[in-house]
Amino acid sequence: MILVFITLPLFYLIFSGLITFKTFSFVNNLGLKFGFIDKPNNRKLHKKPIVRLGGTNIFLGIMLTIALNYFVYYIFTPYLKPTEQFNLIIFGSIFMFLIGLTDDLKGLSPWSRLIGQIILASILWFKGLSIKELDFSTIGLRNLIINLNGFFSYGFTTIWLVGITNAFNWIDGLDGLAIGITAIASFSYLIIFYKISNLLLISLTSIVIGTCIGFIKNNFYPAKIFMGDGGAYFLGFLLGSIAIYKINPLSNVSIFLPAVFILLFPLLDMSFVIFKRLLSKKSPFFPDKSHFHHYLLNIGFNHKQTVVLLYFLSGFFGMLGLLLTRSDLIRI
Repeated sequence: MILVFITLPLFYLIFSGLITFKTFSFVNNLGLKFGFIDKPNNRKLHKKPIVRLGGTNIFLGIMLTIALNYFVYYIFTPYLKPTEQFNLIIFGSIFMFLIGLTDDLKGLSPWSRLIGQIILASILWFKGLSIKELDFSTIGLRNLIINLNGFFSYGFTTIWLVGITNAFNWIDGLDGLAIGITAIASFSYLIIFYKISNLLLISLTSIVIGTCIGFIKNNFYPAKIFMGDGGAYFLGFLLGSIAIYKINPLSNVSIFLPAVFILLFPLLDMSFVIFKRLLSKKSPFFPDKSHFHHYLLNIGFNHKQTVVLLYFLSGFFGMLGLLLTRSDLIRI
């Protein structure tokens, strides 16, 4: 059994990475042929048109490997049995990707994207993927549990899923930044899931990590392809929904509070940007250069240095989340 916990996730990691990497040329050529490119302007940092369909590489890498996981479950091991929550995460991720991809291809208004995301999050809440309590014992504060009634549960769940989805889209402003932070956060998740011996979630986070590794070569500075809204929405929603997955179906215990620390950088960046825009009496959806990475560039860091520095910051928050996590309480 121990061998399965090591070899199977490792196989998934390699398999998803290879699919993501090998589909780059096809997706890139498709984007160039049909003109699905991100053109430079005074707000953006790249100097030449770049294909913005990299989310399709990410989607293929993750979803084809998940399809393989379903096959492995039916043929080999019951430990990979997809739960209803797992299926809801996959369902939601697919539709969140489609919202982003539609924006990449056709262009959607900020309000139409937001409404679509809220509708999707609402469907998942009604189906059971929800935050029903805040269990602070999972980060070491024993016997501190805040139960949420239906109204607050719905609001909290929707804000979380929509917020973290957009947070990852907003940090995708430098080559390699969002994909690297996704990998770091997923690795933190992976350690927690190994501690609680949940093979299904170990496999899922391994798949995400493998996809990040397969994508980052073509996305790191100078990028050959962008993940676009499709990729950012897909990855952000995946990490957000995994965080509220109920580990024990008989309770409401999840890794939500540790995940808040693990994902703190994109959450802080989004909160800071919204606050600054509101103070300036601008729409929160109005794009500008007020993200943390813009400030680092303005004080003299170059593109690569900024990305690596933010990797370390994200890694610090990941370690903080891991240090606070009480995996023995999450398991039960």
